[in-house]
Amino acid sequence: MKIDIHVALSFIAYFFFALILFGDILAPLGFMTVRYDGLNLPYWKAIVAGCFLIAAMCFLAASWLPFKLPYKILISAIVGVSLSVFSVGKYADRVKHQKIVEFNADIAFENSFFGSLKEAPVEFQFYLHAAALKNCTPYAWSYRLMAFYELDPDVAVNVLPDEWVNRCSIHRSR
Repeated sequence: MKIDIHVALSFIAYFFFALILFGDILAPLGFMTVRYDGLNLPYWKAIVAGCFLIAAMCFLAASWLPFKLPYKILISAIVGVSLSVFSVGKYADRVKHQKIVEFNADIAFENSFFGSLKEAPVEFQFYLHAAALKNCTPYAWSYRLMAFYELDPDVAVNVLPDEWVNRCSIHRSR
């Protein structure tokens, strides 16, 4: 069975792109599905749809160029996925930062949405999207809630900076 070089190049490009942005070859597909519920961000699905509309326009524009069909599909997929990821990522970062400011914590840190795409989808993790201390109560950020939730002290000692743990005398309860 002969594999068309164009199809093979398309798969290689997808794998490369997925690994760089997400650290996993299946994560872009999960992120782009309408059933994905890990992000409680208003209008993010409309942003994704708009990005794929732009990708469809790129596909039509590529029709005028002498590209073979697999390249047209590849160009459209890369445009759609990259525009979606970057647009939703920047939007999520902006909303998260705004909510962190509104939370009025004593101290806080935040990681980018793009860092979260690479780090967070593992089963056992010590990665926080963002964290805050308010009146020495530790909080962690949830994209699913788009808000902070109180962090259990048993977890906090493992994921917060040592300076925070010492400053507020956070100890395991068990």
